[in-house]
Amino acid sequence: MKLVSFLKTSSKKKQAGLIVMFIAIAILLAFVAFQVLYKTGVVTEEKSSVSDWVSAIISSLALVSGVVAVILAYDSMKLTQKAEEGNLYLNMMQRYSDGKMVEALRVLADFRDAHKNNFREAISDWNKKRLSGDENALKIEKARHMVKYFYRDLMQLVQADYFSRDLAKRICNTGGRYIFKEVVLPMDEAINSYTFAGEFAPFDAIFDELKQEQKHGA
Repeated sequence: MKLVSFLKTSSKKKQAGLIVMFIAIAILLAFVAFQVLYKTGVVTEEKSSVSDWVSAIISSLALVSGVVAVILAYDSMKLTQKAEEGNLYLNMMQRYSDGKMVEALRVLADFRDAHKNNFREAISDWNKKRLSGDENALKIEKARHMVKYFYRDLMQLVQADYFSRDLAKRICNTGGRYIFKEVVLPMDEAINSYTFAGEFAPFDAIFDELKQEQKHGA
């Protein structure tokens, strides 16, 4: 809510500045228009009056008000998009920091660390135990499912243009991405090799960028 409030306050200041600026432009346009009419003989000293000035100013204001309305509508739309994106970002980070997600990442990290020398074989063995209903294997499956769908939801938000790639990159710049890439994806491939092959390929570029930035100390 604080983020949305800040965006609204900033937008109001910007809109007030735009209105003042365009009123000044309208008066200037009215003056220029009147001078043009005067020089072309449409308006002469005999014909000119206060009403001519008023008409010129009203016409200019009408023109400028239309431009202002379009600009403010666009500005309001962009503000709404930023606010929605900001709320989505906060929601995703809260979801990532949730105790259940933290526990899921820990469970998967423990599985990886316990089978560093035979990880592929361990995944195959885990999948067999999962299918047979082994309690520990099902616990690992629950963790896999939670982490997978966190990143799947993030990817779908980016693909649907509800979420900028930059914010997605910030969310991925956490330790969870290693668990997702090194543990969840190999497990997912073992379970759904023909259905989900390449499902998370859009994340490859983001992960590669983060890897390069980390390498160069960015």
